[in-house]
Amino acid sequence: MQETEIEINREEYPAGSSDFVRSITTNELTEQVSKDILAYLENAADRQKKLNLMSKKIGVHLKTLNRICQLENRPSYITVFKIYKYLFNENDDSKVLELSPAIVREYLKKANPQSFEKSANYNSEIENEISKNHVALELVVLCSTGSVTSEEIKDRFGTFGLEIVQRLVSKKILSESKLGIFNVGPNQMNMTPETVIKMGIQVVSSYAKPQNGYEKHKNFQGFYAEGLSEEAYQEWMLIDEQAYIKKVELAKKASSLGKLRAYSFVSTDSLIQKDLL
Repeated sequence: MQETEIEINREEYPAGSSDFVRSITTNELTEQVSKDILAYLENAADRQKKLNLMSKKIGVHLKTLNRICQLENRPSYITVFKIYKYLFNENDDSKVLELSPAIVREYLKKANPQSFEKSANYNSEIENEISKNHVALELVVLCSTGSVTSEEIKDRFGTFGLEIVQRLVSKKILSESKLGIFNVGPNQMNMTPETVIKMGIQVVSSYAKPQNGYEKHKNFQGFYAEGLSEEAYQEWMLIDEQAYIKKVELAKKASSLGKLRAYSFVSTDSLIQKDLL
């Protein structure tokens, strides 16, 4: 994919180091990502042309990459993943974590509530397979909350659902623990924002029950729109992020596990159809 290999100082940031335990500031992360992109561009005859090629390959706007290089913008965790997957020419996200500088690796682990299991493979091709089919999306969500039987799948999706589940099993996205009982498999996905929105909309359209909103403690629905200052808008997102992280942490406790399948979908955004990047 790349014209040249990237050189990253492994002595400064050894992969797998357990001694690197400290908070990451905005400047530290951005400086590391900027340094690694600039190292990739170092020997290019036309740096902007090479950066533009990278932009098209990873689906991140050229202006965003330029701002990162100029230390003007802190990238989101999925942008960091896309950058290092490209730099390392590696599709497995768990391997990208191993290869990344420690400061980047720690940020990715903290910023992403998904746990990267050593026994699992994280590949962008898996996401492509799941996100293109709404039945596959729902099956992965359902299996992530507990075992699902073939009878339940047939009742919900018909024979087409049984075909999809076998396809997902063949790709090890789902596994069949016993005959007709399915769970998540070893091949998993680290979702991009596009898939998060697609999955959220799909699950809400299939499982949201407005009628339960007339009773306490059945579900929660909320919607609010307002003209905000930039500072207030940033605070909104911080409140949502913190609440979301708390819900994930609660769900990961052994004492929280049970038979009630549940979801939570959060989306806060501007009412502008296309932001100027």
